[in-house]
Amino acid sequence: MDTNSKETAENYIMSDGMPRQYFTIYSMVGCGWCTEAKKLLDEKGAKYVEIVIGQDVTREEFKERYPDVKGVPLILMTTTLGGYNELKSTVN
Repeated sequence: MDTNSKETAENYIMSDGMPRQYFTIYSMVGCGWCTEAKKLLDEKGAKYVEIVIGQDVTREEFKERYPDVKGVPLILMTTTLGGYNELKSTVN
């Protein structure tokens, strides 16, 4: 947890005790659907990181990482994986 930010434990746990979902949004400047996606997440109080193609990563890096994706926004969601055994089975 970054001690320089306003992040606290409450930011990571929802009221029902479940871990909060986090999102990563790959976007481009001028993308209307990207703006709508961020607006929806903001309205829901969801945490996300935005990666702007052409600023934070090059278009080539994005295509290399996600060769089957043809447009933006690309929205990725974290999930709860479990412990070591779940991690091991996921990465193998």
